[in-house]
Amino acid sequence: ENRDDILRHPSSDKRHKINFPPASSGKQWEDLDSKIVFKIDSLLGKSTLEHKLATFGDIVYQTCLDTFGTRNTKPNAHHREAGI
Repeated sequence: ENRDDILRHPSSDKRHKINFPPASSGKQWEDLDSKIVFKIDSLLGKSTLEHKLATFGDIVYQTCLDTFGTRNTKPNAHHREAGI
């Protein structure tokens, strides 16, 4: 996923509710944390502080959405195959 994919979803858009796993699903939350850290590092590594602040929430939201899907829908097939 590239910077344009993340930034095309401005934070002002109404967002779908994410189908988060239960808090007891430690492995899923650890995997999500790793994905978010990787994306933030790769997309915002040398950005200005203002750019980081403006896009951080969008990156976190999009990563959660891509990983867990929305409520009443299933996560995409790639993530189901990965055991997430």
